[in-house]
Amino acid sequence: MPTTKIQTLLNEHLPEAQKLFNQFKAVKANQNSLPKVVVYGVYNSGKSSLLNALTGHVEQEYFATRDIPETKQTKTLEQQGICYVDTPGLDVDVADTQQANAGVDQADILMFVHKLNSGPIQAEEMQTMQALVASHGKPEQLLAVITGAEGVDEQQSLINEITSQIQSLAPSCQPFLVSNLRFQKGVREAKQPLIHHSGIPQLLEALQNKVAGLSENLDQQRKEKQQKLKEQLLEEITNRQDNLEMRLGLEETRQQMQLDTFFNSVSGLQLLLIQHQLQDLRSQLG
Repeated sequence: MPTTKIQTLLNEHLPEAQKLFNQFKAVKANQNSLPKVVVYGVYNSGKSSLLNALTGHVEQEYFATRDIPETKQTKTLEQQGICYVDTPGLDVDVADTQQANAGVDQADILMFVHKLNSGPIQAEEMQTMQALVASHGKPEQLLAVITGAEGVDEQQSLINEITSQIQSLAPSCQPFLVSNLRFQKGVREAKQPLIHHSGIPQLLEALQNKVAGLSENLDQQRKEKQQKLKEQLLEEITNRQDNLEMRLGLEETRQQMQLDTFFNSVSGLQLLLIQHQLQDLRSQLG
């Protein structure tokens, strides 16, 4: 069945399953493509700067960074066997959030980015992360990054709180502390200690290791994920069909009860009529 027809039927009869279908389409479209690393987070969390650092685009930005929302559509870059995907900020508007979620549907590895000076992760953001971890399938394919980590010692209690929040959703996920500013300064001034202490080389190494671990059986994992999403869709359809059958049964029962009430009322009227006729006959004979 064509995709457009499936979407039409889902929108009409099962709109709550549309997200599952979008994930299914994205995973299916990913077959035979490079491992996709999707970077996700609220506006101004440092996503684009982080991607520029990871991909060596400090002097000449590939992923645009400004004080106004710059990323309105997902933007990709293929480099050294990895497809990097930048997504719009979550808290700008509904359209940006939808674009960001569409980007996540493609993810083989999901990189959640949070800025240290934003404070603890907000409740709404935690709910989003929880849904992402659940839908993404494997928490070990999640990377968490805390940006703006220039004053680690002074903000250790906050870092501990954010780490605890992340690990409440993905217990094995230890967030990486990075400083995009320190990395940029190190690159521009050719100071290796600054680059090392920025946390970017360590994050890149961890990311490459995750990608290497995925690459061996990535297509198989994508097929398994696609099959799982298909089964979930079929389960949603089955549940809706069962619900409709139950409602049809209740409706048939209700209609039968209405008919029984009608016929019972007719029978009662007939009995009253006969009784009056007999009484009239008695009077006539009396």
